[in-house]
Amino acid sequence: MPPAADDGANDVYYDFDKKEWRYGPIEDNFKKMITYLNKFYKEGLIPPDFLTIDTKQWQDLMSTDRAFVTVDYISRVDFYNLPMRKQNPQYNLLFMPTPAGWPGGPQKNAYTQFLENGMMVTSTSKNIKDIMQFMDFYYSEEGRTLVSWGKPGETYKEENGKKQFTGGYADVSDMRKKTGLSTDGTYTWFDYDAHLSLSSPELQDAYKQAVKYDSQQRPRPALTQQELEIISTTGQTLQKTRDQNLAKFITGQRDLSEWGSYVDELKKIGVDKIVGVYKTAYERSLSTGKK
Repeated sequence: MPPAADDGANDVYYDFDKKEWRYGPIEDNFKKMITYLNKFYKEGLIPPDFLTIDTKQWQDLMSTDRAFVTVDYISRVDFYNLPMRKQNPQYNLLFMPTPAGWPGGPQKNAYTQFLENGMMVTSTSKNIKDIMQFMDFYYSEEGRTLVSWGKPGETYKEENGKKQFTGGYADVSDMRKKTGLSTDGTYTWFDYDAHLSLSSPELQDAYKQAVKYDSQQRPRPALTQQELEIISTTGQTLQKTRDQNLAKFITGQRDLSEWGSYVDELKKIGVDKIVGVYKTAYERSLSTGKK
């Protein structure tokens, strides 16, 4: 599946061991990953059109015995297994523990270093007080149950202290479509037992395993308007140059022997400037927290 779009912020990270901010795409470990991807590409283990492939094309690969490993949402286990087993009972997509990048290296799931999402209320709203009371309700036990399971007697029942959906839903996707539950904007605090109750044994096992490989949460300091402008200018140029060159390294259009030159090119654009933005913002957040 094509890589998710980002603003380049994923590249800058806080190293807890060295207690400093760093830029990942110029480091030796990052080069190891690109070297692997270059090898996979040469050996035909990556789709030749991986830079432009869309979701429909990816789904076709996954459902026609032309793929054996992928990175996506964990719910894809049932997304594929349930319909595909009707055609091929041996079809079996499972969670794979995250591989280490080198012998003894860390095994961490992608996209678990931080979480950026939420809901906002416009400052010009005349109903801010009522809206915030509603948001408070989201974080109550009653609100959590409502947005996760729906209404007792209508969408679920409870027996011996255990909740169970009553709509005969085929899977989580079917439940969402028919009830509107757990769709964007309808929840914050959520009881994932609701989803697990509709999941296959394979997906339930995946949920239990996956958490073992989550990363330590990284700090995400708030940026000032001036800092955001640096990210949207220098940061975007840096990201574009990074993307173009990594694609060339993977496909062999640029030899990996030129990695040092690539690093120098990014540094010239402003690696230190971008890292400095996060360093300053982080230090500011620490000093603010002490007041």
